[in-house]
Amino acid sequence: FNEAGHDLGFEDGDRFVAIDGETVGNINTIINSLLLTSEGHSVTVERDGAQITLDIPFEKLLAMRESEGYKGLMTLREPVIVDSLASASAIAAGLRTGDEIIAVGTENVRCDFDRFTEALQTLRDSTATITVMRGDAVTELSVPVSAEGKIGVMIPGAYRYPMRTTHYSLLESIPAGIRRTGEMISSYWRQLKLIFQPKSRMYKELGGFIAIGSIFPSEWNWQVFWLQTAFLSIILAVMNILPIPGLDGGHALFTLWEMITGRKPSDRFLEIMQYIGLAIILLLLVYANGNDIYRKFLK
Repeated sequence: FNEAGHDLGFEDGDRFVAIDGETVGNINTIINSLLLTSEGHSVTVERDGAQITLDIPFEKLLAMRESEGYKGLMTLREPVIVDSLASASAIAAGLRTGDEIIAVGTENVRCDFDRFTEALQTLRDSTATITVMRGDAVTELSVPVSAEGKIGVMIPGAYRYPMRTTHYSLLESIPAGIRRTGEMISSYWRQLKLIFQPKSRMYKELGGFIAIGSIFPSEWNWQVFWLQTAFLSIILAVMNILPIPGLDGGHALFTLWEMITGRKPSDRFLEIMQYIGLAIILLLLVYANGNDIYRKFLK
């Protein structure tokens, strides 16, 4: 966690279990779950084998969002796995490619590369007891540590966590797509409601053309491109059904009024409402793009 995460009460090594009683199953949804709210959250984490509940007040979450402390709030820990051996001393000590280093002396460094390097720095120019996981077996090795605090092994630059993939047949993909669309509409509708709650200050997050462009990756990725294109289409659909004159939602509202009362609104009234609706839409357009310009060039 970064400093903002520590201020919320999280500690390095915490594993998310649930947010407000709902199990966390996707690392990518955690930030939105924490920030898209006008209330505080109860977060359950697993820490040192025990489950701990953190009650995080809304004021802290709001301060973090406004300070952009949510960027880099957390990073996944990476296991210390030997990629290759770079010194004769490491080979002689018995280290092998694929070994996962889980302890240096009495220091537990499993899935913590930073702690691993820090532990070696305290043992420079000495011999360290390195505990490795090799398959299902745990082995202790005596490994020389250089004056630079290194043991002569290469560690991969970035560990690739195994991805979880769900496959659908053609018939299964249709209801799965409908469910996904429903989830996205629900999420966006929740965000839209927060914009009209002054307490949440979500109105400051409104964005225009620059914000839309920023959600697309800098390098071509067909899956991300079409996912974001579908997301924008859903946003337009939701916006279009808002009861604002000039949008389909406004026309539907007047049609519903006519169905209930049996009286059609006058052409003059509809014309005035069209102008009002157009003014609202233009004001939203200017405000959203003004936010973009402020955030990018003035903030």
